[in-house]
Order: sequence, then C-alpha cells, then structure tokens
Amino acid sequence: MRQGMLHATRAARLTCPVTSRLRAHALYPVLPSAVTPTTLPVAPLHFPARASMSVTGSGASTANLGSEQGSVTRRMGQAVTIRQAKQEANLKPLSAAATDSVTSTGGDPLNAEGNAAAAGTASNISGSSVEATTPQLPVCLRPGVYVDVLDTAMAWRDHMAGRILHLGDSLEQQDGGPDMAGLMRELDWVLDDVIEAVRVSPDSLWEETNWRLLEPRVKAAEHRHQNPRITWELRLREPVSQLWEWWERRLQDRVPFQYLIGAAHWHRYVLSVGPGVLIPRPETEIFPELVRTAISVRPYLAALPWADLGTGSGAIAIAAADELRQMNPAAEVWAVDVSPVAIAYTRFNARLCLQPGINSPKRHKPANAAGPFVHVVQGSWFEPLRHLRGRLGGVLSNPPYIPRVQMTCLQAEVGRHEPVGALDGGEGPGLDSLQALCSEAAVMLAPGGLIALETAGGKQADLVADKLRAARVPAPYSSHVGSTNCRNGSSGSSSTTTNDGAAGATPGQLMGEGNSENRTRAEDSGDEDMTSCGGAVLAYGSETIMTGAAFEEVEVLEDCYGVRRFVRAYRRGGDYCNSVR
Repeated sequence: MRQGMLHATRAARLTCPVTSRLRAHALYPVLPSAVTPTTLPVAPLHFPARASMSVTGSGASTANLGSEQGSVTRRMGQAVTIRQAKQEANLKPLSAAATDSVTSTGGDPLNAEGNAAAAGTASNISGSSVEATTPQLPVCLRPGVYVDVLDTAMAWRDHMAGRILHLGDSLEQQDGGPDMAGLMRELDWVLDDVIEAVRVSPDSLWEETNWRLLEPRVKAAEHRHQNPRITWELRLREPVSQLWEWWERRLQDRVPFQYLIGAAHWHRYVLSVGPGVLIPRPETEIFPELVRTAISVRPYLAALPWADLGTGSGAIAIAAADELRQMNPAAEVWAVDVSPVAIAYTRFNARLCLQPGINSPKRHKPANAAGPFVHVVQGSWFEPLRHLRGRLGGVLSNPPYIPRVQMTCLQAEVGRHEPVGALDGGEGPGLDSLQALCSEAAVMLAPGGLIALETAGGKQADLVADKLRAARVPAPYSSHVGSTNCRNGSSGSSSTTTNDGAAGATPGQLMGEGNSENRTRAEDSGDEDMTSCGGAVLAYGSETIMTGAAFEEVEVLEDCYGVRRFVRAYRRGGDYCNSVR
C-alpha cells in the first residue's frame, strides 16, 4: 500500500492519452499518488495554429516563435520551426543577449542573463539544496553550432549504456526512481534533442534530422559494411563534452532529465525548466481541458480574467490563455507565484510559447492594441489579485500538496532537486495550501466561475471537495462590488470597498458567518446595477446564503492514469448569468 501511495508505476509515467497527444513518451520524476495506475496508450501530436499573444513586462521586440500545423513529433518539428523563426527574427543566442533585469513590471523574459537578479537560489526560496538557474532556451530549440564526427557521440552513448546496464533497476528498487529501460530511453532522447543535422561526407549538404531518424540509417549503413561512425558528421546543439557532464550528474546526483536538457515537453508546448521550478507533469495537462469545458458551457467566463496560482513554470497559465483566446482574443490570465525563480521562468515561457508561429500572417499592431495577456505577478495565492475580487472567471492551481511526513520518502530526482516549497503541503493530510485556496475562492470568483485544483488524489481529493461543499457565499453583498455585465462581457468594481461588499468578506464569512442585517440589506437592494448579471446574482446570492452553499457541481475527476486527483467546482450563480445572456 505504501508503495502505491508514494510511487506510481514507472510504466504508467511513460504514457498518457490526455498529455502525450503532443509529444513522444516522457519520463517524469514521480510524485506521490493515491493508487498504482495502469499503462495507457499514446495518441498522435497535432499542432494547432495560435493567435498572437502578449506578456506583460516584456520590453524587447517579440520573436516569432511558433509551431507547425499537422501531425508531427515535437522533438523534431518544433526544433526546426524555432530555428527558422530565430533566423527570420534575427535572434541572438541567449548567451549574447543584452542584460536587462526582470522585475514585476519589466524586462525581457527571453534574456536569460537578465533574469539572474530575479532568480536567486532555490535554497533561499524553497528549501532546495540546489542552486536555481536562470531560464534558458530548451536544448531542442537551440541552433546547432557544433560539428563532430558521429563516432564521438556514439562512444558517449555506448559508454553510458554500459553503465546503465550495470545499474539495472536498482534506482527503481531503491526509491521508485527510473528503471533501466527508462534511463536507456533518456539516452536516446538526449541525442534526439542535441542532434540537428547530419552529412555523410565533407562535400555533401547538411540534412536536418534527429536521432530517431538517424539511428536506422546508421544501422543500415553498417549492414552494408560502410563505416558511418568515422565518415559521417553531426551538427549539434551542444558539444559531446556537455553530454558527458550531464550524464555524470544524471547517474551520480540523480538530477532530473528535464533539468539537464532545460525542457519539459508538456501539452502542446516545450517549456523551459530548471532548478528552482517544479517540472510540470503529464497529469496536469487536464487543466486546458477543464478550461475548454468551462467556457463551452459558460461562454461569458471567457470575457473575465482568470488566475493560475502557484504558477511555477507557467504551464497552466499559458495553456489557459491559449484556450481562452479561442473565444476571446483579448483574454486575460494572471500567473501568480511567491518564488522569484518561478516568476522569471513563467515570463520566459509565456514569451516562448505564446508568440505567433512563423506561418502565421505578420500583423504590425500598435503597442496599445488589445490582445491576450498573461500577467505575471509575484505574491502569495490571491494576495496580488485583491483588485479582482468577485471578477475572476476561473481559479486554477497545482499547489503544494504532499503531506510533510511523506517528503522524506520521495525519489531522489524529486526530493533532492525540485523546490521543496512547491511540494510540501504541510502537516497532517497536506492541506495547508489547498485550505488557503478553498477559503477565499468564493470571494474571488465571479458567479459561475470555475475552480480547479490538483491534489495528491484519493482521500485528500475528497477532503478538498468537502471543503468546497462546506464553503458559504460571502456575506454581506453589495451590488456595486465585482458586478459583471454578462450581456457585453464587461466587468468592473467600485472605487471604494466597504464592509458591505463581497470584497470585504473574510474567509470566516465564507464558512457562513454572515450578518443577518446585511443580508436583509442585500435582499432589499434596488440599485440600478441589479439589472446586470453581477447585480442580479447578488439577489440570487442572498438566497444561496440561506441555503449556505457557495459552490455547485463539486466533483473529483480522474487524471490520465485513473487516479481521482482533480477537484472541480463552479461558483453558484452561473445559471442566472447564462439565462441573462
């Protein structure tokens, strides 16, 4: 049972039908799970075209970093696309970028050197013993500038394969780490990311390729008694000497594979990751689907701002922005994290993932043109978003949820290297962060707004669902605070916040500690704003105070491995908004 709680099977971590639509199988450090899931099949990858998107705080000119349409694998297709985009936009390598420190309101997130001041160290931020890095372009998206004979790379692979054979499955038996087959796959993936092109002779042209395409060609040439190891040359994104250094750290120090290549292949994106930021897992890819479902049933939510709390690498915020812009080209998502390292990575990844593809038509928009935004702000949970009380269309979060007693049982890739602050859920059932989110969600969400939370699954997920079911509508109400006009999608708030408004509600009021006098005032309110969706819902809300429930449709959903992990609910009042529309 303990093995099932702490370590999902390695085979199940390799595939996920929800998440692997966009990429080849990937190994991810294992987080605690409530059950031992089963292996599921993989689906093909498709790259949809994306509209232009903006990130607040980016001061430099934007590069056209995009993706190709069609069914292609990410490790080949996007690497080629990004290189072409960089040539088109005349981007310099990150190491040559001008220094420009990242702050909460400015700086270039693609400037890795400029992010140093914001990054600090993971030990100062989250308790990790590993120094945090500044965001870097993922290896598979870097230009190939190193040339070496094929034999040099093959010698590295052969040597490391021998060491892995010697290790066998000892890491998995030790703490649930990668098995021998998983480490072998990682060897091939490193070559896949590093190799950009091949030429079979010094006089021939370079052919774009990757290791998956090149390996069968090498075997075929050897079968014909040729010697490709000596005569063929590779154009590499990193020198082979770097591969030796990386794999010593992988096998000796158990550094996560994603940190070495500087990338996590998540949903339809290649995200930059490194020490100090949590590696996004496949199961988290359910969040884009939850956003898509919510706005299809309640379209007015797409006109409201959304929030990703504890954003980490920015994965959820980026995917949410992509989904929302399908209905609202001016969609707004707020990405919040207390860690300056996470803030730097989120800015970097938002710029990297949400720029228009090179095949998209170029539009020269004025600086103040409306467009989808990812606002990246530093702070704890809802703290930086007080100005959005009662206006959020959705609250999404993958918060720390591992019970503290289990922190010493994590596999080395997680326990030694990933930020403790992004993992440790506190004493007992590990609900410290989840409790904070549940306590204020009803105050912050607009009527009908979505809340979706990732948990450790099982009993913890049920506890979180129960907390949302027990939450009460914030009282007292004011028709001037957080009113949302569902007819035109506009939203606004009063310039003053009083104790009569939802903006002044406390977490205690969420649990039903309302004032009866104020309830009467809310019921008797005849303000003009009552004609708007928000005002009308206030009257509806006075009824929900009597019934006590702040949320409806509270349910626990399975992740792609069959674990009951995600808790979804909607703020009450959404039905009225839909009827007004």
